[in-house]
Amino acid sequence: MNITVLLSLILIGVRAEVQTSRMGLYQSIFSIGLMFGPMISGFVLESTNLKISYFIMASAILIMGLLSKRLLPEPLLIERPIEAKVSSERRLE
Repeated sequence: MNITVLLSLILIGVRAEVQTSRMGLYQSIFSIGLMFGPMISGFVLESTNLKISYFIMASAILIMGLLSKRLLPEPLLIERPIEAKVSSERRLE
């Protein structure tokens, strides 16, 4: 999932005064993953071989993807009005 989409999903239905706290929590968790992810995969690689290390990482990614699909709300689809599409097409000509 694209990070921009994920950031917008985090803020759906959240009061304005809580949005900064929620963004800070997301950034903290993301930073912890960036910091400890390579270290954990290095330990797994040293104790096993390369195929098992990749299998463990792929399994973790699959589990996180399934959990995200199950726990996150569906994104809202916002369609642009037809007038906006026509006016933007005229500007290109």
